[in-house]
Amino acid sequence: MRRIKRLTGDSSMVESFLPITSWKRFGWPWLLIIWLAFLTPGIWATNASALQPCNLDEKFPTTRPLPTDGGPTNIHVKFFLFDLLDIVTVKQEFTLDLFLNVNWKDDRVGALLRKAGVKRCEVPFHAIWQPDLLTLNGRSIEFSLPQVWILSDTGIVEGNNRIIGTYTAHFDLSNFPLDTQSLAVTYISTKFSPDELKVSFEASDHSAEFTESAWIVSNIQASSSRFDFGTVQDQKNYQFRFDYVIQVKRQTEFYVWKVFLPLCMIVAVTWSVFWIDPKQLGIQTSIGTLMMLNLIAFLFSLQEILPKISYLTRMDVFVYTSLTFVFLAFIEALITGGLAARGKDTMAQRLDLICRFVFPLGFVGITLWFWQVI
Repeated sequence: MRRIKRLTGDSSMVESFLPITSWKRFGWPWLLIIWLAFLTPGIWATNASALQPCNLDEKFPTTRPLPTDGGPTNIHVKFFLFDLLDIVTVKQEFTLDLFLNVNWKDDRVGALLRKAGVKRCEVPFHAIWQPDLLTLNGRSIEFSLPQVWILSDTGIVEGNNRIIGTYTAHFDLSNFPLDTQSLAVTYISTKFSPDELKVSFEASDHSAEFTESAWIVSNIQASSSRFDFGTVQDQKNYQFRFDYVIQVKRQTEFYVWKVFLPLCMIVAVTWSVFWIDPKQLGIQTSIGTLMMLNLIAFLFSLQEILPKISYLTRMDVFVYTSLTFVFLAFIEALITGGLAARGKDTMAQRLDLICRFVFPLGFVGITLWFWQVI
């Protein structure tokens, strides 16, 4: 202390410095002990609250739990749509990222847990009765969580999982690109009929944004029905089925800028032949030929964005109607040029005047039909 005082020349600094030096010499071990004392109960509490396997002496029931009225077993199902990853209309498939919660009540399970003094525990997927749900239209499915059932002493059996799956679908593209599609995930029970199982769907929700940006989710609903497995021993074999259906609507902005507006401009340019003197047949035919070639080249460029299907869509009708308007304008130019060459200028000009109104009005009509205005 005297040495420090000689160096600093201030006794107050020495007094304020001593507690720090003494704490550094003797306080750090005590600080570590206090920190461990506070941390250890938290670790113990975490380990104590972890869900343990159900190691009971008695086996869990493997038969369907019967309600008191003897009716079907009520299964509660809840979905949450994390992400709409992809929709491939050409392959007739879509990919979803889903959270699925399934639960039901079995008083026999609750009695076993209360007898063993266990509040909650978990069992392997096939160690207890379950509704045996099979994804009917699943192509590839991955489960992010362990496939186990969580049991409670109240008798509730619950299963949770996050599922990333690709599913098949039957898309109707006749209204493309103004189409609305149904993405259905279909589950069936291979062992139980609609008289034995009943599903209660809780409110489903979804994330605000999805990876697949070309579609928007308009509605989500679920329903149960029966699935016909065919005839067995002269009797219809019906099994339980329920569907989780996502209604999606295609975003049209891309097709407006990439298809609709370029087509309208190509068609409108061909109408310039109606304002050119019929005697100048060379200019008229040059414009018509050039627009025909431009439209054909444009149609080839559309092959990458139009669906490859065997029937005509709304977009196909609009494209081929535009091609027809360009072709008819070219034919009209040849007719008026021929009339002018034979000295029938008045008739040629009258035909041009009529086409100046008929062609735009006709194209406006097909445009209104395309956008479902009429």
